[in-house]
Amino acid sequence: LAGFLTAGWEPSEVFARRLIARTRSSGASISNYVDRNVTFALVAEHLQFVSIGGSPVMVETGCIRSPEDFGGAGYSTFLFGALFRSLGRGKLYSVELNPKNCDFARTACREVSEYVSVQRAHSHDWLSNTDGPQTIDVFYSDSLDTTSPGHEESCLREVQLALPRMAADGLILIDDTVRSAGRWVGKGATAIPWLQSQGWKILYSGYQALLSRE
Repeated sequence: LAGFLTAGWEPSEVFARRLIARTRSSGASISNYVDRNVTFALVAEHLQFVSIGGSPVMVETGCIRSPEDFGGAGYSTFLFGALFRSLGRGKLYSVELNPKNCDFARTACREVSEYVSVQRAHSHDWLSNTDGPQTIDVFYSDSLDTTSPGHEESCLREVQLALPRMAADGLILIDDTVRSAGRWVGKGATAIPWLQSQGWKILYSGYQALLSRE
């Protein structure tokens, strides 16, 4: 995808949606079917709606770390940067602790850098800080891998810290989280029941969980 903005060629909404379609895959650790394309499309529609009257803000924890990894991890930092570029407004804040991953994301997103800010920090520290965006339209929790100890607790803390900044019609998206045998499995296993206790509802549940306020 390097150079896709060169020679005066501008990405369109159609182009961004083609990128979203590439995130459909299979064979993940917690599910055989990965339908990030569905939840990403719903998020894109929401950001497009917000952009009609303002400049949408999205915050993600964890950034891209492998070249054009749409099917594997969603390639979200670049994808939503391209979406904002197609809208002509908006900002994605990508919060990542690993300096190598930060460097990779900045390089991979250089052509959409006006719309992407990669922040090197622990997600809990960054979300606790009063700096940064005061209103978040979409919060995407995707930091610790499900193979990392404490991933459920970390996700819960992230959504708890993000909640005071969420727009009234904001959305929370949690990666690597599926409903299985009547319970939640993955990053959002603890965070989702807590959010539901705070009046949030499931808009869509597949490989990711997307929530909004009641």
